[in-house]
Amino acid sequence: MMRVFKSKSFNKFAASEGISDVQLVDVVREMENGLFEAELGGGVYKKRIAT
Repeated sequence: MMRVFKSKSFNKFAASEGISDVQLVDVVREMENGLFEAELGGGVYKKRIAT
């Protein structure tokens, strides 16, 4: 299971873009299954989500 943290600035950004916590949980599950664009190193991943 992957641990997920939201920074204060990301939380503000997500709210302004209409991205809910439920959507974020779904995206993390996809990433756990290997569905992401890139691994940037240091445990950082790139994943695009539809808004």
